[in-house]
Amino acid sequence: ARAVAEDGAQFEDEDRFKAGPLYNDSWRSLNVIASMKREAESRSYFGIDVRFVDHWPSVYLVMTESVAYIETYHFGKPKNNVDGSSIDGLVPMMLFKSQSRYASILRQHFDYIWSGVNPHIKTHSLSEIAEAMQVVV
Repeated sequence: ARAVAEDGAQFEDEDRFKAGPLYNDSWRSLNVIASMKREAESRSYFGIDVRFVDHWPSVYLVMTESVAYIETYHFGKPKNNVDGSSIDGLVPMMLFKSQSRYASILRQHFDYIWSGVNPHIKTHSLSEIAEAMQVVV
């Protein structure tokens, strides 16, 4: 959906999508995540849990004990933008105190998606996604 929204209808074709920038960015990111996972397994005081969900991410979240950085994701763009242009950089990153009501709601949102309890939102392991994208974990 994102590739079509940002780069045009030609990315509806799977082969063309796999040759495009979004797939390549995803493949590189997956390799970095796999490398971090291997590194974490070799350490005694560091761990990482990775899951992938078949669901459009509505927000980018960075949550700490004291603050939450939140950026909403959407398909919108300014009225005069060229069709197929990227919406990157057009959405503000918001900062909330972690104890705020909104940050609490988004924490619940994250926990709900992460839990995998919704049968309509499939949760996948790193190894499942790595196998599909031909990445060694």
